[in-house]
Amino acid sequence: MTLAASRAIRLCGTEQVEPPLRTLRAGPLSVDFDNGALRYIRLDGIEILRGISFLVRDENWGTATAVLDDLHIDERLDVFSVAYRATCSATSGRLVYQVRISGSSDGALAFAAEAEPETDLLTNRTGFIVLHPIEALAGKPVKVLHEDGHDELSLFPDHIDPKCPFTDIRALSHEIAPGIWATCTMDGDAFEMEDQRNWSDASYKTYVRPLRRPWPYRLPKGQKFTQVVRLHVSGTLRAGASENRNPLIDLTIGRPVGQVPRVGVGVAGDEARHALESPELLRRMAPQWMVCQVDLRFGHGHDELESYAALARLTGAGVVLEIITKGTLDPFGELAPVADAVHTIGLKLEAVSVFPAQDMKSVQPGA
Repeated sequence: MTLAASRAIRLCGTEQVEPPLRTLRAGPLSVDFDNGALRYIRLDGIEILRGISFLVRDENWGTATAVLDDLHIDERLDVFSVAYRATCSATSGRLVYQVRISGSSDGALAFAAEAEPETDLLTNRTGFIVLHPIEALAGKPVKVLHEDGHDELSLFPDHIDPKCPFTDIRALSHEIAPGIWATCTMDGDAFEMEDQRNWSDASYKTYVRPLRRPWPYRLPKGQKFTQVVRLHVSGTLRAGASENRNPLIDLTIGRPVGQVPRVGVGVAGDEARHALESPELLRRMAPQWMVCQVDLRFGHGHDELESYAALARLTGAGVVLEIITKGTLDPFGELAPVADAVHTIGLKLEAVSVFPAQDMKSVQPGA
């Protein structure tokens, strides 16, 4: 018997309730406070930064959840401040840090963290990340102040950049409106930027500790360190915030503007037979196509392809076959048994992609 999924599972995929964001304001400056992080930093309604967070990433790139206590928030007309203590427990250690955040009506913002490992901590990255939004900045000018003190005038990448656009960063400046520049300064370690569109995120991420340095690395127990992110706005600001704090929103249904693309699902080789055990769920899902994987490193072949053929008959979905080869010097020899099995089983394919196992690893800067 298959239990009916709850409304939360159907809508969000989890029963875990996200805590509500709290918007903090100081004149025209506004930020959303989200469990210790800042989201959507705006001035006069213009988004300057997508977010500022202090993160602990373990040796497997898992992100430790920050547990906050002793939280104090003070919000006045022209200033706000936040202070809290946070604890992050990762698989390889534990770290605590004290945070102080302040914002003022002139657009100034400071986010400082003093951290101390309570045990030795093995980490791939521990410290601040700063997100700049893609939509307003792609292809636009940016001034980069580097660690050695020299300035660089450049452009945010317009097209997706597979490498680091900028390294050895101390500060980034961009124009948020004619004659108004926002400068984000980062202190406490070396920072570099990556284009998050490589991972389907709409931001440029500036993060602490360049990837050209060895990782994971160890933070010794009891060795404190401090990092600070500051935002400064130069130029003439209008008096008062133009953002309506209680806006009325009109919703209208317009004409059709396009067609929803076909909805598909991914099926791993090790899960293909298991998927057949829930036929009614598959029929209700009604996928229009499936990406089915055959990984030759793990001996996938005839059995997995038979399961994919059964799934295709059950759902009526088209099949895109993704083949991971071992990466030998005889790729045709590796692929021939797969081709024979496809023909023998009668599996109809819409497309085939083939790549060697060596390409399963992402290419990081300095790797």
